[in-house]
This record gives sequence, structure tokens and C-alpha cells, in this order.
Amino acid sequence: MSLNSDTPTSPAENSMPPRPMPPRIPGRSVLPPMSRSQNGRSPLPPMSNSPGGSRGSPSSGRMGRPGLSLSQMGLQPRQEQTPFANFSKYVDPSGKLNFAGKAIIHADGVDFSNGSSFAIKMADLILEEELGRGQYGTVQKAKHRVTNVTMAMKEIRLELDETKFHQILMELDILHKSSGEYIVEFYGAFFIESCVYYCMEYMDAGSLDKLYGEGVPEDVLAKIATSMLKGLKFLKDELSIIHRDVKPTNVLANKQGQVKLCDFGVSGQLEKSLAKTNIGCQSYMAPERIKAVNTYSVSSDVWSLGISLVEIAIGHYPYKYDNMFAQLEAITNGEPPSLPSETFSIEARDFVAACLQKDPNKRPTYAELLEHPFIKKYEDADIDMAKWAKEAYEASTQQQLYQATIGIDFLSKTMYLEDKTVRLQLWDTAGQERFRSLIPSYIRDSSVAVIVYDISNRQSFINTSKWIDDVRAERGEDVIIVLVGNKSDLSDKREVTTDDGEKRAKELSVMFIETSAKAGHNVKTLFKKIAQSLPGVDGSTIQSDSKDSMQKVNLNNTESNASGCAC
Repeated sequence: MSLNSDTPTSPAENSMPPRPMPPRIPGRSVLPPMSRSQNGRSPLPPMSNSPGGSRGSPSSGRMGRPGLSLSQMGLQPRQEQTPFANFSKYVDPSGKLNFAGKAIIHADGVDFSNGSSFAIKMADLILEEELGRGQYGTVQKAKHRVTNVTMAMKEIRLELDETKFHQILMELDILHKSSGEYIVEFYGAFFIESCVYYCMEYMDAGSLDKLYGEGVPEDVLAKIATSMLKGLKFLKDELSIIHRDVKPTNVLANKQGQVKLCDFGVSGQLEKSLAKTNIGCQSYMAPERIKAVNTYSVSSDVWSLGISLVEIAIGHYPYKYDNMFAQLEAITNGEPPSLPSETFSIEARDFVAACLQKDPNKRPTYAELLEHPFIKKYEDADIDMAKWAKEAYEASTQQQLYQATIGIDFLSKTMYLEDKTVRLQLWDTAGQERFRSLIPSYIRDSSVAVIVYDISNRQSFINTSKWIDDVRAERGEDVIIVLVGNKSDLSDKREVTTDDGEKRAKELSVMFIETSAKAGHNVKTLFKKIAQSLPGVDGSTIQSDSKDSMQKVNLNNTESNASGCAC
């Protein structure tokens, strides 16, 4: 097994001193409505300082100094100036970002020119864990002190780039005007220390790219498609906006089963239904946009919708990737992807085919797609989206923590037991025959051997005796051995009973446990059991002079299947 940790993108340099960042991707959950002032929408209630005092940036314990401010954003053509002169054009001495004629963002909130006002500041928030990180900033989970509402706080670092200011203004403009169940809720924004922060609904299941796993069933796909369509249609009909970056990472779900669009930084105003820019992720870009032969229209987002739905349905991006040029060639000149006929109905396949027509003029509108038989088929169906979202989230969380490996891999895991810290070092040989000659060298320095079999494969269970013999031949009788029956989630395919496992463990004088790496069942318990079994590390009897004392333990993890290889 190996822990999967994402390497954060290195933050781009800017003119301000380096500082730790909060996170980058809106988070997850349905929140109680915050109040907004003006415009007849639920106003954000006044958010006052908590008795605990003010708070500055996430990296400081002091009150953040007033941020720089932008004066005059305007959507005029870019002027030929030095970067600093261009930046200072947006900065006024009062510590406010002044997007002329649009919005003013300051340390205590944001005021829009249409009269909407959102009062929120850093001192109102209790910062929690980081949810994501990207090139321009981070997204962090936060709780509002007064209302106790959990939200996702997105931090955008300002740079000497007018385009970035336009993107900030565009996203704020869309968010504060959007209401309804298909766009993430906006709670407010503020500006301190060269960063713009905006607070949004926390979607606690995360983005769809983390949730679809090996693919979703057709009924769930229909509900996801409906939500995406209604969100995109709202942007077009009510705000004259095209999203321009439709992809699974920009679609969020919560554990109540709601699905909502997010990330509008590259969205564009429609000009006679056309936008003349080439923005968005190329992998989801329509063929006409890659060729740059047509202007960007709503039909380009329809293509991106189709590609996203195929990916969500089958559990991976549909185009093969050798290199970017080959992939773009396949998108522009190859056949569009389709849903497999074995698992999806003719209605579902026809819906995707309609979205992925090469000729943009032949793609249906959002209104037409909402009337498609695929959408209508499940419109009134009682589909438990909340159950799907919760199960998908749990599976994705475990997959990120524990992933199956091929070959020999290394995992370091720290366990905290009472007043003792134990660091486990796991060498995962996966039981493969081609590594068999190397295994003794790993066993020789190990304190524990974990022998894993597949409960749905009887032969893998039989092979465990051979692996246990190998371990004892190399390490003697003092090595701790744990026999693990994995894939307990496949109970309907079980070929090895729990009694069989317990009996074998008793015969061989080894520990025993059943787990499911996929579902996360008993995985943490396994590691805890290993840690507690080590000499001097019993949780109830340990006496330690220091909580910082560390005991390193090497483990050898071996899986066995019918051929003696990884199961």
C-alpha cells in the first residue's frame, strides 16, 4: 500500500513577501443561507468581531494590515505600461480594491455597484484544514464565528497581471448575482495583504473528479447532467454568461446529493451568443476552439459537458493520452467518445452523442437537452443522490489514503498511541514472483510481516502458508506476523470464510484481521493493531518520558493470489 499525497503547485512569485497560503478548490456541504443585503436575496447578516479579537492573514496571529486596493478596473484594452504602473493603477491609498463601476473590496467585505453588500472579514473566521491548492492560491475550510456556518474560503494572490484582476472581478460578479440550487452560494469577499478572499458554500463531498471512482450508474449520471444543464442554462439566460471551463473538477457535490457549478474566473459575457477568446482546459475544449476557426459559443460548453459526462460515467478521461499534441489531434480529427452500450441505455448514449457532434451548429441547446428522453427518463425517479454522494466520498477518501501498488513501494505512517509515537515503515512487495529474490533483504530488517490474501480467491489463501514460511525462515520465530483477509466488501463472492482465516491464524500462531482497502474497513485498525503489538508499545502499559519519543518499525507487506503474485 502507499499513501497518495498531491504535490502542491509552487506558488508563483509576486511582489509581496512570501507567506503561507490557505487552500484552492471550493470545498463541500449544504449551508444555512447567509444573509445578503439588497437585491431581494437572502442577505448576509452583519458579521461582527468575536470577543476573541481580530485576526490577520492565515499565517499571522495579528490583525492584517490594510491590503492594497485597485482603483479602476474597467474592461478597456490593456495599456502599454510597466507592470508596476499597471498594478498601481488598481491600488488606492485607502487599502481598497476599487473595480471602478463594479465593486469595491476592502478588509471588512465587498460592496457592489448594484447595491449588494457582503460584510465579512478575516477576524470573523476560524480557519480549519486546507481543501486544495493551485497556481494562484488556495482554498481553506473555515467556520464563521457568529453564525457557525462552515464555508470554503478561496484565496487569490494578486499579481502584476491585469488579466488576473479581470478574472477576480468576473468570478465575484457571477457569484454575487447567482442564486439557486445549481451554483455555489456566495457569502462574501474581503481584501488583505495583497490577497483577495472570497467565501463560498462548502460542498462537503468535493469535486466530481474525486467522486466518480470507476464510473457512476446511469440514473446518477442523469441527475448530475440535469444539475449541470440547469446551472449552465441559468448562467446563459439570467446573466448572459458562458462558463468556458466546464469539467468534472469544476462541478461540486455535497453529502445531501446536490450538484453545483463553481469556478467562474474564465467565464465570459456573451456578445450575440459569441465570445472571441480561447480560454479553458484544452482537454475539454471543443474541436472548433482547438482549431480556432470559430468564436466561443454556448455550443462549445455543450461539448465540454458531453466530455465531462463520459468521463464521469466510465471513470476516466475518454481520450488516450500519449502527449498533448496527439490528444488534441484526436479531439479535432478523431471520432468523439461514446458511452459503452453494455452498461448505458440508448437514451443515455444518444444524449452524449448529441453533445459531442463535431459540427457546433448541430449541437442542441440547454433547453433542448433538458427535454431529451435521457433527462426525462429520470426526471421524476426517486434516486438517492445523498447515499451516492456519501458512499462516493468515503470511497474516494480511502483511495487517496491507501492505494494498491505494483512492484516494491514504500510507505511511512505515523501512529499516536497514548504518550508514544510510533513510525511505521511499510515495504510493499506485492508478493510478485519477479521480486521474490529481493524479498529476503526486506524481511531481514523488518519487525512485522503482513501477509494479505483475497477472500474471494481461495488459492491466494492457500499460498499464505508459503509466505509465512519464507518470513520465519529469514527472521525466526520472534517476528510479528499478521494474516489479513482483504476485500471484505466482496462478501457475496467470498471463497474464504472468516472462520477459515481465524483457524489458519491460530494454527500458525499469527495475528488475524479482515479488511477492505476499497471501503476503508479495518485499515486503520490494522495499523493500530500492528503498532500496539510491538515490544514496549502497548497502549495501556507504555511508560515514556517524552511524548516526542519515536520508535521506528519496518514492516513487510506481501499479497498472495493464485500464482503467488499480487491479488
